[in-house]
Amino acid sequence: MGDREQLTGGPYDRRVRDEVVLPPLPASVKRARQFVSGALAELGIASATDDAVLVVSELVTNAVVHAGTDITVRVVGGADTARIEIADSSPEMPGFRIPNAGARSGRGLLLVEHFTQRWGVERTSSGKVVWFDVRQEG
Repeated sequence: MGDREQLTGGPYDRRVRDEVVLPPLPASVKRARQFVSGALAELGIASATDDAVLVVSELVTNAVVHAGTDITVRVVGGADTARIEIADSSPEMPGFRIPNAGARSGRGLLLVEHFTQRWGVERTSSGKVVWFDVRQEG
């Protein structure tokens, strides 16, 4: 996705709060939420926290379940916007599914689409990065 070039200009000034690397365990979902919440507070974008931690929960859960590799969570801040990146070492790319009414899973990327300003996924030399942007409200 071409949007990553904006990280060096555009709305982002590359204020990266220390990234965190997490093991592929269910407990990592809570740790990722705490990390992102703290990072957004430090960046002064706390009003975006609720939506961001919901999306982080979904993406880190997906990485735990589907990638099974270490997961890197990074927050890149701008004036009133933050980009949150979830990286893993699996080459498998996420994809939309239309779940049936009784399905217990398959709605994750629909949540990502709804609760973010924009999002995308990119292949890397070691796997992939799923990223999304949130904006300070008001």
